[in-house]
Order: sequence, then structure tokens, then C-alpha cells
Amino acid sequence: FFFGPALRATTRSGSAMRRCMLRPFAGLVARAPFPLLPARRHGSDRHKVLTAEDAVHLIEDGATITVGGFVAQGCPEHLLQALARRFKETGSPKGLTLVFGGGPGDSAVRGLNHLALPGLLRRTIGAHYGQTPRLAELVRENAVEAYNLPL
Repeated sequence: FFFGPALRATTRSGSAMRRCMLRPFAGLVARAPFPLLPARRHGSDRHKVLTAEDAVHLIEDGATITVGGFVAQGCPEHLLQALARRFKETGSPKGLTLVFGGGPGDSAVRGLNHLALPGLLRRTIGAHYGQTPRLAELVRENAVEAYNLPL
């Protein structure tokens, strides 16, 4: 390949090329909703550290959430417990879409198994249901809309 002056003369500058390449995706970039959130009952949105209970109060009905971790590693166990506890106590949030990769769970009761409550989830999009038998049971019973994507 020739990368000389003739090619450089016919191509755009680096920054112009990046703008051109990124422009089609500009509408797809997620914007952080925090500047638009009103002050909430549990305090200011400016705090960077929240309790698990305060964090799950930010989740609204019909929201899409994602959970990281792989099997029993790196799973936000306290957040999942708090979310399940909030749903059991208040019935909210409901109709959530759950997106996950490596099936955060322990093949028994931990991880995504906390979220296997009828009405809490509407849809699951995951790569591995093997470590989440309670969630897999909801899928088998057609209690949730479920999709399986490769890891």
C-alpha cells in the first residue's frame, strides 16, 4: 500500500475523519441521565456513594438493568438482595429488562437467583443461565420473555 503525499491529499484530516466516522452513531450514544434527575426523597444526586437500598430506589418500573460478574465472581450480591427486598416489600420496580453475560450466580440461591421473582422481570437477555437455576425456571415456565446470546 502507498501512504505517501498523494493519498494524504485525498483523505481527510484525522479529526475530520473521526467526526465523519462517529456521526452516524451520535444518536446511539447513551447520555447520563443524572443532570436531568430531580432531587429525590433519599437525598441529593450529587453523592457518589450510596447504600444498596438508596441505589435500587433509582430503578424505575420498566427499566433496563445490567448485571456484571462471571459465575460467582464480581457479582453485585448486596445490590441484587436489596432490589429483591424492595420488590417484595413494595411491588416496585416491576417489568424490568435484565441483561447479563456470564450467569452471575452460584447454582443455588445467590446472584441473579435473587431476581427470580414473578413480576420483577419482564425480559431477560443473557448468555449463560446455567448458574441461575431459579431464573432458568422462570424462563422454562414462560414467566419472562427470554433471549440467549453467545458470550
